[in-house]
Amino acid sequence: MIDLRVACLERRKAHLATLVDVFIAADGAVVENAVQAAASLPSLGACADSSDLVAKVPPDDPAVAERVEVVGRELGRVDILERTGQYEEGLGLAKRLRTEAASLGYPPLEAQAALSEGRLLMASARAVEAEAALRQALKLGIAHDLHATAAEAAIMRIFVLGNELARPQEGLASVPFAEALVERARGAGLLGPLLHNNAGAMHDLLGDVDAARASYEAAIAGLRGLAEPDPLEAIVQHNLGQMFLDRGRLEPARDQFLRARDRFVAIVGDGHPLVAHPLIGLGDVDLERGRHVEAMPSYLRALALLEGAHGPEHRYLIYPLVGLGHAHARAGRGEEAAKFYARAVQIAERADIRDKFFAAALAGLADVSASAGATEQAQQLYERAWTVYEELGAEDEEAARAALRAGELALQRGEREAASRWFERVLAKPGQAGRQLARAPRLSSPGCWRAAAGRGAHGSADWHRGPPQGSTRPNRCAHKRASWRTSPAPAVERGGV
Repeated sequence: MIDLRVACLERRKAHLATLVDVFIAADGAVVENAVQAAASLPSLGACADSSDLVAKVPPDDPAVAERVEVVGRELGRVDILERTGQYEEGLGLAKRLRTEAASLGYPPLEAQAALSEGRLLMASARAVEAEAALRQALKLGIAHDLHATAAEAAIMRIFVLGNELARPQEGLASVPFAEALVERARGAGLLGPLLHNNAGAMHDLLGDVDAARASYEAAIAGLRGLAEPDPLEAIVQHNLGQMFLDRGRLEPARDQFLRARDRFVAIVGDGHPLVAHPLIGLGDVDLERGRHVEAMPSYLRALALLEGAHGPEHRYLIYPLVGLGHAHARAGRGEEAAKFYARAVQIAERADIRDKFFAAALAGLADVSASAGATEQAQQLYERAWTVYEELGAEDEEAARAALRAGELALQRGEREAASRWFERVLAKPGQAGRQLARAPRLSSPGCWRAAAGRGAHGSADWHRGPPQGSTRPNRCAHKRASWRTSPAPAVERGGV
């Protein structure tokens, strides 16, 4: 047992040496993430866990044992690259090491390699691949009594299932299973608070606000006993803010976003990409309050942080881009709005993303085109937005509005049959817009349809000028909640913010 503990301590020492090497070769972006990386170094406490040490007895073959040690040290480098925001380099190394780990036939190393790759895939918003890697880490962890590894993989997988793959019921159903694994791992590190956070995210996605708030508060309570502050506290505050924002409670939402931003800055520095998420939330609050110009700096800073960490084509950039499009459009800056909407559409198309943000960008670009007199282009964009909303099963006002505007423009262009089909789609919608139009007589002129639309859900709202305040913000799923992880050591990571 003493030999196992000495070997464990040597691995911790190697992890620290790797971090030092990364810092020596660091650029500005890496240095900005230095605090988080140093704070998340593996704990020495894990080297006192006899059950965990026994589960990781080295292979009998000296040559294999040596390769296991080398690959293990390299996996430590993967973790450092991840925590310092070097996702692309880290993912390339993780894939290579996972292949080598599988060839060695040593389950603890295979499980750790799968978990490391799963973390980076999740951070890179590659949900299908992340779920597969985490599922493999979970399977190996359970089969070989690697309790902390299994628990962490299970908790992260909850987030991927519910938030990234739109299967929140399946994610929530996995919570009791993850709770049992956390218990087997003796609540190592941040596993308990992390589980509460991700369970809260599932409850929120399913509309159970009371359960979500209780889970988030349980996560915060669990974090208060830590000797050092942890970024997980900030992400829970961000999630609470998003929950309030989704339900129109702007003041408590703003308060939570400010707390999350300040906490992130204090712990990981103001240049870390995690700071972008509460900044987007603050921009959303300003937008909902009609403070269009005031929202722009928050979105711009978030865009810069995300682009610096993930590159110019990553899906996370869509969120601040759509926010900037809305802000400029509502401030009467159509040309500027079109640039942001168009870039969001371009990123979504290249990544084959079809979510509410993509639809909102299409509809926003259509609004700008219609205002500029490009009616045919605007009609096509509204039709595309409607198609995306339909694919998502959306029954909300944004979908009805896209159909209504497509019909209005078709009628304006003399395409009466096409216009009639679009208006019938609006009437078929169960939302308030459809109900209001259903109460109106069968109308034939664009003016009459506009008048009927103006008596919709927002009273005197003029749908020609774009959606009223508060009606176009899609439910922010892809970045609203971040999944954090903790290994046998108290290390944290964002997944999909």
